[in-house]
Amino acid sequence: MFKLCIFCSLMLTNKSRCTGFSLIEVIIVLAIISICATLAVPVFIQPQSTAYRREAVIQLSSLAAVMEHYQLEEGTYEGASLSRLGISEWTTGHHYQLAIRQATRSNYLLAATPSEKQAERDVNCGTLLLDSLGEKSVSGSTESLLCW
Repeated sequence: MFKLCIFCSLMLTNKSRCTGFSLIEVIIVLAIISICATLAVPVFIQPQSTAYRREAVIQLSSLAAVMEHYQLEEGTYEGASLSRLGISEWTTGHHYQLAIRQATRSNYLLAATPSEKQAERDVNCGTLLLDSLGEKSVSGSTESLLCW
């Protein structure tokens, strides 16, 4: 039987007496490690995805405050744009894209749309929506309170 003699030259003076792990044993250990890694990855991705969504929620709330300030100065929400308000179109890391979907004289609708990777990881919430009345909603299948 083929043996992998790991550290034989350091441990033994006679290499013919080398005892080590068989190839099958090494393959089984690698298989177990890969299965554990496969199971552990979602445990780390979900909190990360939630953190990115929380960042988008904060950005939307900040954008709503800036929209209210704009309305106080201009008397309307019309004409408001992200560039005019000095707001970045993307959240940090480009996980969500912010947009003013609607801006009328008395109402607005803000959206935070997940980027490709975030959309794949967080399919239940989808796009986060916030209107001028402070009503929060989502385009996904999950109840909006769980996403906000």
